[in-house]
Amino acid sequence: MSKKESPSITSNGNNNKIIQSLLSSKIQELEINLNPNEEKKMKKSVDKHLDDLKQSMENLSAEEKYQLIFEKYSKSFIENKANDQLKIKNEILKNDLQKATQELTKTKEIKVKLETLARELQKRNHDLVEEVKKTSEEEEVKRDLLSSKFNTSISDITNRLEEFNTQREKYNQHVELLQNKLKEYSDQNESREKHYKTILKKKDLETQLLETKLEHIIGVSTVDALKVKVYKEKCESMIEEESKLKKKVEYYEENFEKFQDVISKSNVAFTTFKSEIEKLTKSNKQLDIENKSLTKKNGKHENHIKSLNEQVAKNLKQLETLKSLMATLQKERNDLKSQLNNADNNNSNDLSPNIKNDEISPTEKIENKDKVTTDNNQDVNNNKDDSNNNNDNNNAKNNNENIKKEIRNVDNETTPLSDVD
Repeated sequence: MSKKESPSITSNGNNNKIIQSLLSSKIQELEINLNPNEEKKMKKSVDKHLDDLKQSMENLSAEEKYQLIFEKYSKSFIENKANDQLKIKNEILKNDLQKATQELTKTKEIKVKLETLARELQKRNHDLVEEVKKTSEEEEVKRDLLSSKFNTSISDITNRLEEFNTQREKYNQHVELLQNKLKEYSDQNESREKHYKTILKKKDLETQLLETKLEHIIGVSTVDALKVKVYKEKCESMIEEESKLKKKVEYYEENFEKFQDVISKSNVAFTTFKSEIEKLTKSNKQLDIENKSLTKKNGKHENHIKSLNEQVAKNLKQLETLKSLMATLQKERNDLKSQLNNADNNNSNDLSPNIKNDEISPTEKIENKDKVTTDNNQDVNNNKDDSNNNNDNNNAKNNNENIKKEIRNVDNETTPLSDVD
């Protein structure tokens, strides 16, 4: 505000100097044409007006001083016009009197007639003076009425200007709040994009881990199948050996004592072979159970990945809507800035008038001020629309918070995967 007030103060000082010079020149013109009694009266009235001006300008700002000086100058301008008209009438009357006196000096012979004419002229002059006094009194009354009306209109205008300044301050505060909210929305969008990227990276890593685990399990199952084949072949070979041993036992029944040790050893080998076969069957069952559990987990993870992809698509749609909202808000902010600049330009044009604009009538000035108030009402309506837009933005914010909560719940559900690993 200080930068705007400094040129207005200098312009007010220049205007004050100009007004004082005009007043002094006008007083000198009146002093030349007035009698000494009238000069005294004029001096007294001028002194009173100056004292009133000084008293009224003591506790006022520069703009208010300028307005008060402008009012006083307009009043004096109107009074000077009326006085000029009266002077013209007085000059006409003086010319008539001079002509009458000249005729009296020239025509002494018809003195009686001229005296009667002079008396009639004096009566007429007296009547004219009385009429002039009456008209002057009536004009003074009219001036007082006009000045009172003008003062009331100026007080109304000053009140409207104060209201406009308060509304403009509120409007500036509202614009600052909108700017802060836009910054918050942009920061939130950036943080969301980063969060979504991290989630996608996590899910990609988890899918890669699951794929590697599946490949490892498939490889282990193939190795176990090969081992089973080898053990089956060994079993077949052992069965063949057992049959051969039975034949040998039948062949060597007579020599039982000699071959008893060999038979006991073969029995021990058979029991160990049976235990190994049982272990293999148990391991195969466990592998089947693990394969089934892994297939179930793989299906769950695929469903979970599908749901996450759907949520990501929804979030991307919401991001697009938020971006469109951001674009609309930026457009509205630019419109508001342009409206503010127009309002500031209108204020600067209203507060720095030139002396050439003194010929404008006060009614036109009041109409211009009324136009300014209508513009202010339109700005208030725009502020209401901005508050409605803010409510829509708050609803969008709540939706985004709900989406964040859902993503956190999904992260909590996916954390047991590390325990499975």
